Amino acid sequence: MIKSVPRLLRISVHAQAKTIIRPWNQGLLIIINIMNPQFTTEFIFRRWYSLLMSLFIVALHANAVIIDGINYRLYSGNAAGVDKADNGYSGDIIIPSRINYQSKDYTVTRIERNAFKNCNSLTSVTFPNTLAAIDYDAFYGCISLTSINIPASLTNLASNPFWGCVNLERICVEEGNENYTSAGNSNAIINLSNKTLITGCKNTIIPNDVVTIGNGCFAEVSDLKSIVVPQNVRIIEPMAFYRSGIISFEIMDHIEKVMGRAFMECQSLTSLKIPQSCEVFEQAFEGCLNISTVEIDAENVKEWFRGMENLKRVTLGDNVKTIGQYAFAECKNLEELNIPASVRYIQESAFQGD
Repeated sequence: MIKSVPRLLRISVHAQAKTIIRPWNQGLLIIINIMNPQFTTEFIFRRWYSLLMSLFIVALHANAVIIDGINYRLYSGNAAGVDKADNGYSGDIIIPSRINYQSKDYTVTRIERNAFKNCNSLTSVTFPNTLAAIDYDAFYGCISLTSINIPASLTNLASNPFWGCVNLERICVEEGNENYTSAGNSNAIINLSNKTLITGCKNTIIPNDVVTIGNGCFAEVSDLKSIVVPQNVRIIEPMAFYRSGIISFEIMDHIEKVMGRAFMECQSLTSLKIPQSCEVFEQAFEGCLNISTVEIDAENVKEWFRGMENLKRVTLGDNVKTIGQYAFAECKNLEELNIPASVRYIQESAFQGD
């Protein structure tokens, strides 16, 4: 019989395991498997859950310290990471290369996830030459940040940690960085190993050797009105231009894939051109409610424009063979559409609700 276990929620023991279950210390259990030392027992008690979690959280954050107004997370091996502060950060922040805590030196090597997230009054940040990593969303929504300078020491940069820094004007990677570059004063961060543009701004010039426009790299850059896409670009990843100010975009023949939500909620986007060679995922233009003119030469016209009430003119090229299901459904103000002789199939509900 199990005693002294108030409000037992769940306990599971293998049917063939020989165990000794002993009440101990006002509700906690000792569960001993005398036959199989690898046996795992699962037990959760409502009454003790909050206490145990509190102890866990304290242990988890026992290595958190504040030095000169900056929060740090301390790691074994004498490394430290800049962590988020309860009241955020503001003004000009200079991150030192080393800190001392309890007579022990730590090297600052990373910016933790969400460390500066939504710090609206953060105007500048100076990174140390010991910085090796910047984690996801580290500077998300820092709307007062106008420039960033990535040190040569950086080796690991998460997918656009500067998402939502809408007023960035200058982006620079120091010479000598073996992993990232802003070659040719491009005002961008490019991953050298896979030629992916990670972070851009309104002044970005995409270098000729870039292959991928990365996830969220121009997200929420409302002052970006147009961009020249060089010949080597093959892929536009999800959210690449999310809520940007792009007005028109021609998907050139060299672009092989435009992935889902790549242009999501680009409310300034009014015209679009899709070639034969490119694979455009559904929902690539989700929420682009002001598109009025499109030219399409893709073999299969997918459900790209469903519900776009401002769409008025559609020009289909001679390579179009199929108008897919819901392709232009609920486009209530569609005024002009040519269907070329090349079209063989118009699928069900292609024009539903027009």
